[in-house]
Amino acid sequence: MAFAGLKKGGEFNAITAEIVLSTGRVIKLKTASILTLTIFENINEPAMSGQLIFQDAFNLGSVGPLIGQEYLKIKITTPSVDDEDYEIDSTKQAYMITSIRDRQDIGNGVQAAMLEFVSREMVINNRQRVRRTLVGSYSEIVEELLAKDLMCSKKLFVETSADNKKIISTNNTPYSIINQATKHAISNNHRDATYYFWETSRGLNFRTLGNMYNQPQFNI
Repeated sequence: MAFAGLKKGGEFNAITAEIVLSTGRVIKLKTASILTLTIFENINEPAMSGQLIFQDAFNLGSVGPLIGQEYLKIKITTPSVDDEDYEIDSTKQAYMITSIRDRQDIGNGVQAAMLEFVSREMVINNRQRVRRTLVGSYSEIVEELLAKDLMCSKKLFVETSADNKKIISTNNTPYSIINQATKHAISNNHRDATYYFWETSRGLNFRTLGNMYNQPQFNI
């Protein structure tokens, strides 16, 4: 079967790319200057991360201070197996840039630079500490941590757990508590104890293997 519009793995079309400095200034990257974009999704990782390599013809470091608190807004489409391209849009839920490194001269006064970025929730998690008692099922506690402590407004795919717990947190990060929940929660529907917590471009997931296996089959 020939995939509609799909020529090779990893191809994408960049629609927009912007860097928002800590001063509030917005730098628009020309889509033609983007050399490589890699976005990592891992079922064993709570947040998405990635790398962007681009032609830095304007010397980004001289435009504004780069202190590791910049935002990256990108919107791309990728060819899919049907007629409609799949869209990844972070213009409303921007990534946070963690480093700019590996600058190399590529000729004509132009440098290639690599940005490393991660989901905003991961940066907040590293700074946030939970110091209160959490009561409810593990799935309810996960939803509370995401909304209240990580200020997450992304789509959530949370499978209801059957337990009712009381967690006394004295100085833990939200993700460390969620990691604890994945080890002890039991699904209300499948009676399954194989919970995972991870992020995809569609949203955040707190689900069991049984729930994942129960998804509609993709036929090609």
